[in-house]
Amino acid sequence: MYRSTVAGWTREEFEAEVIGADEIHLALFYDASDKLAGFSSAKVDRLSHEGRSHAVYCAFVYFLPGYHGGASASLFGLRHALRLKLREPRTRVAYFTRSSSPAVYHLLATTMPRLYPKRYTPTPIEVEALVDELSARRGYVQVGEHPWVVRSAAIPRGASRLRRIGQHPEVRFYTEINPRFAEGQALLTWIPLDAVNIVRGLLRAVRRRCAR
Repeated sequence: MYRSTVAGWTREEFEAEVIGADEIHLALFYDASDKLAGFSSAKVDRLSHEGRSHAVYCAFVYFLPGYHGGASASLFGLRHALRLKLREPRTRVAYFTRSSSPAVYHLLATTMPRLYPKRYTPTPIEVEALVDELSARRGYVQVGEHPWVVRSAAIPRGASRLRRIGQHPEVRFYTEINPRFAEGQALLTWIPLDAVNIVRGLLRAVRRRCAR
């Protein structure tokens, strides 16, 4: 399933990164005929920054070509984040990922009201510091002119098809920052998961799934 949509990891690297964590949350998605169509896995990094506890999600989502599972995967991740936030109200929760293609960033930007980087929105200094710390912890390597453009572990297949969605403002913003996504470069993306952002994201994801 991974290799049908992207390239980059060996089997051993995939298993270590995606399903090798001590604590991992896994969701399987099936189509109407009970055929496995995709899956999502999520794990949490814990860190302390300026005296505050942070829980930062790292998630992976893969679907077979032809399936549109972004809304279902978003609901899975947001429900987990909401449960964590309710259990630990003083912990700051966020989602941090490498957006490997314009389609990934577009899904995130149209689901979540607040994320970084974002058009016309300055990134808070605290978020920049957290991104730097987690990037170093995860071994991300900067490869682009923008400090948040790093080497990707998921090089998208069918890049010419992805470029056809370029009329969307979020996609244009992404490709201006990361024009070489088809060559294995990704844009770091940070989403604060406070209660308001989670609930508004859940509502958007529900509307998107109901519209299909």
